[in-house]
Amino acid sequence: PYDTVMQILEAILRALVSILIPVITVMIVYSCYLFVTAGGNEKKLEDAKKMLLGVVIGAALILGAWVLAQAIANTISGLG
Repeated sequence: PYDTVMQILEAILRALVSILIPVITVMIVYSCYLFVTAGGNEKKLEDAKKMLLGVVIGAALILGAWVLAQAIANTISGLG
């Protein structure tokens, strides 16, 4: 059903984003749980901060890739 490479890449990215958004949500909730249960322990707080930062960076990369792919697809379809 896919005629071009861009359609295949779009389908792959769409599937990836639809799978990873719930994973990102769960990881954010879990890192917040780690913050709450740290109880002032500096090591646990540092681990929670690192996890939250990693999740936010990963989410930004995933959503950035999605936006970039959409921009490229729109540019290519506009040229053709």
